[in-house]
Formats: sequence, C-alpha cells, structure tokens
Amino acid sequence: MSVWAGLADKHLVRNYVKERGLGGILLEEYGFWENANLIDFESLPNHFVLKTNHGCGTAIVVRDKSNFDLEKARKQLNKWLDHKYGIYQGERHYSLIKPVVVAVQLLSNDSSQSTSIIDYKVWCFNGRPYCICVCTDREIGNTLHLGFYDLNWNWLQDWTDGPHINDMVVVDKPVCLDEMLKSAAILAKGLPQVRVDFYVSGGKLYFGEMTLTSLGGYMNYIKPKYLLEMGEQIDLNYGK
Repeated sequence: MSVWAGLADKHLVRNYVKERGLGGILLEEYGFWENANLIDFESLPNHFVLKTNHGCGTAIVVRDKSNFDLEKARKQLNKWLDHKYGIYQGERHYSLIKPVVVAVQLLSNDSSQSTSIIDYKVWCFNGRPYCICVCTDREIGNTLHLGFYDLNWNWLQDWTDGPHINDMVVVDKPVCLDEMLKSAAILAKGLPQVRVDFYVSGGKLYFGEMTLTSLGGYMNYIKPKYLLEMGEQIDLNYGK
C-alpha cells in the first residue's frame, strides 16, 4: 500500500497517528467490518458515527440508537463500500484502500457559532502549517459554510470563491489552537503537502483525517491567486 493510501484510510491512519505519539487525540473506535451486515449494533453505544474508510461524505450519524432505521443504514453502507471512489474521483490512492465500515465516537457540538461541530482543516506544506479552513453548519452530503484563517487566527475574508464566495464564517479562536498547529506539524512531517483535519469538543482536541488531494485537487472554493500562493509553497524534494 502506498504512503498516500495509508494516510487517506480513515481506519489505518490511526496507527500513523499513534506512531507519531498523538494517540491521545484519536476518537474512540468501537469496531470495523468489511460488510455492514456484520455490524453488531447491540454492542455499540447509544450514539456514534458510522462511516466508510475509503471515500468522502460516506457517514451516518446515529444520535439515538433506539430511534434508528438499521436496515436502511446497512443498505446504504454496503452501497458505499462498493463505490469505487478512487476511480470515479480520479484519486488513485483511494483504490488501494481495503473498504471497511468503522464505528467511532460521536462528539458533542458545544459551539453556539455553528449548527454542527466545527471542522478545522489545517493545510501544511513541507511539514509546516500554512492556513486553516473552518467548516461550519455542515450537513453530510449537503450544505456547509467555510472560511479561512491564518496561523494567528486572523480571518482571511478574501480567500473564498465559487460556491462559498459569500460565506461569512467568523468564529472564535479554538482554545487549543496551539496544540492543533503543533499536532498538524507532527503529522505533516516528511510530506510536501497535506491537509490535517481536527475537531474540538469540550475544550479537547480530536484528530479527524488526513487528505492529500482535497476535492481531487480542484479546490474551486479558494480564489485562484491564493491557490497559486499555496502551490508555490510546495517543495517536492522535501521529505526525500
């Protein structure tokens, strides 16, 4: 398996995070299965998240297990497991991932500035954080709002473009911003470019995922001049 595939795999990347000494920021994982029909729902807590490890937007949030359509979820998850994400999206490293369903901890959203838990996406170049994308009001597979911040939490209000050009995402600096940036640097070490995602709940930092090809490399939500600036940061010899 390629390095990219191992990092993009939402299940196996946990080993990488632990190897980098950051196991304490991982979400609790309750189990993983190659087929959704094998999931033992009785063993899971009352609220959790089900997701596949090899795609994007393939997640089901379970807030109350007693009021949950189990059979519908099984069918949807098995459909996602069969989806050839790496081929259809032109991101070949995803094709090297063995698809599984994972059940992980559901974090509580304690922010009054977003209807969903805030997603902090730290872009790193040559092992160093460069900027932070903040996603709010997110509905899986549907809408979201986003904005960009520099490392000192200054809002970069001119960055957004395309479908998000009018987004006005102004949120408070996370209490663990320093830890977030340090963790991103540790995980990005040796990689010319990577995006490291985090959540914050109850004042605690949690790791989300790592992405090497954000939106397949076609990030139409960032203005071209800033995409160019980001691209100019990359040193392809870094880490060799």
